[in-house]
Order: sequence, then C-alpha cells, then structure tokens
Amino acid sequence: MKIMCFFILTAVNITLLANNININGIINIDEADITIILTKLDEEETEIASIELEGNEFSIDFSAKTSELYLLEYGSEGTEFLVLHPGDNIKLVIDSNNIQIDGSKELTNYFEMNQSLAPILDEYDELYNTYMYEEEDEELLRIESEVDALLIRYKELIIDYINKNSSSLLALIYVEELDIDEDFELYQTISSNLYSKYPENIYVKDLKQRVEAAQKTAIGSLAPDISMPTPDGKTVNLSDLRGKIVLIDFWAAWCGPCRRESPNMVKLYEEYNKHGFEIFGVSLDTEKERWTTAIEDDKLIWTQVSDLLGWDSKAQELYGFEGIPYTVLIDKEGKIIAKGLRGEALAEKLEEIFGK
Repeated sequence: MKIMCFFILTAVNITLLANNININGIINIDEADITIILTKLDEEETEIASIELEGNEFSIDFSAKTSELYLLEYGSEGTEFLVLHPGDNIKLVIDSNNIQIDGSKELTNYFEMNQSLAPILDEYDELYNTYMYEEEDEELLRIESEVDALLIRYKELIIDYINKNSSSLLALIYVEELDIDEDFELYQTISSNLYSKYPENIYVKDLKQRVEAAQKTAIGSLAPDISMPTPDGKTVNLSDLRGKIVLIDFWAAWCGPCRRESPNMVKLYEEYNKHGFEIFGVSLDTEKERWTTAIEDDKLIWTQVSDLLGWDSKAQELYGFEGIPYTVLIDKEGKIIAKGLRGEALAEKLEEIFGK
C-alpha cells in the first residue's frame, strides 16, 4: 500500500510540474515604481500575477492546463502579448527598445516580427505628422505615395509571418490587421489550423465564426436573407427585393460616419431608383425613437428595418461585419457582387452597372 501511494503521489507531482509555467525576467527601463501584471486573455481576462518590481528582476510561477494568450504589462506603457504552454520555462530581458527571449522559439519569432515592423511604423508616424501640416498639393501626393508603399510592405511582412506561423495563437494578433474579404483564404487557413489545436480558445472560436460568416457572404454567394420589422412593425424580407440591384446598408443613428454618408446615399437613390436600384437599410440601433428620428432627419425614404438589438442583431451574425457603415451590393438574383462600397467607390460601381 505504501508503494502504491508513493507511485500515486509521484505521478501527481510529475503532472503538476508538467503544468507549471515559469517566467523569469529582467527589466531595464528608466522608470520608477514599476508594476508587472500578467493577464490570461480568456473570457474573464483572469489576472495571473501583479508584482511591484524590486530591483530589476521578477519571477512568475503558475499552473496552467492549456495553452493560452497572455498580456504582460510593465511600467506606464509597456505591453507585450505572450503565448504560453504548460511546462514553459521562459526568460525575458526587456529594454526600452528591445526584448530578448529564451525558452520559446514561437515567442522569439513573434518579437523578431515586431522588431521588423517597428521601423515601418516609425516612418509612417513621421509621414503622417508631416502630412497633417503640409499645404502643397504636389508634396501631399508624394507623401501619400510613400505611405501606400509603406502599407504594402507592412502587409507583406504580416502575411509572411502568418504563413510561417499559422498554427500559433500569436497569428491571431496579426490577422486582425488584414481584411477578411481581401485575404479570405489566409483567414481560412489560420482558422482551420488553430481550431484543430485549440478548439476551446475563445479567440479561435470567434475567428472560426467570422470565417464561416465571411464564407456565407463571399463574392458570388447568395446573400443571406434578412427578415426584420420596419418602423411601423411590418416584417419585410431582403428577398422581397429580388429582381433589383440592392444595396444592403448597415448603419445606426449613433454612427457619425453613417450619417455623414446619408446625403450621398440619397443622391444615388434618387438617380438610380427608377432604373432598378434599391437600398435595404438595416439599423443597429437599440432605441426606436432615435432610429426613426434619424430616418426622418436624413430623408432616408427607402426600406428600413431593425430588430433593435444593436450589435446583438441577427444581421450582424449573418454578415459578420465588425464596423459600420458597412454595405453589401447584390444583383438581381440576390448574389453578392461587392462589399464595403460607399462614397465615390459606390457611385462608380452603380455607374458601371447601370451605364448612366
């Protein structure tokens, strides 16, 4: 019996050790009274440790059963994302402009990526500050051209990193920099790889839902039907407008950019409605009076619907957008032909369709 107990206790101890995560760090920044906070980025954003730094060294030990994303905060502005796995033994050396890491190739790759992007971000900030005070048109065009080139390089580096690290939770940090419609296949790859490894991770599950929603609303797909009440309580369907070119306009009374777009929408509606163009407004409002007042004030005379559930609207779940204003243009058969059009881009597309 004693031998049996010995083996049971030994097995328990080995399991606990295997679940331990240890972080030893050195912080060399010129700042007094540094607090270090480690937070697990789960649904509750669980705080793992909060340490008042004495000297320049710290140590964090805790037990974890699963691999997760964490946020390490230090000093007044220092923040770093970490991915930690049960059994990790990590050593960090943090300076003002650099981080060295030992014990995780995954984190090493991530921090090297950050260092590669830093000069691009610095140059972008410089160009932006110059642009804000520049008055010469020719110089403004030159700066815009340089910014475009920087953004292309920035995106290339991100895509390269994601392709090489598509099974790392840290890929979630950078995939958010990409447009899911433009880079849908990459989103699919990341979602598939991560879900096979981390099916219970809240961010991985969220990504999977977004990819599934985007797949349903890909160019060429049949637009998911929307069935909601109008301001007078009558339920209407998006599919009722089959046979016309329809712009689904996701907006809200509280959305400044949406309201500023209203005059352009009114103008385009007046110009093309007689040729078979319709707008189907879907509001993310929660207050009926505010919604109906905005419709009247902005002279939105086309079909308007809302379930008044805000971001919990069924429409947001169906179409997977993350910000408004957001538009989806569908053809006479109800298939999606464009997304995200507004302003001049929308005007050009309608001119192309109707030849007016």
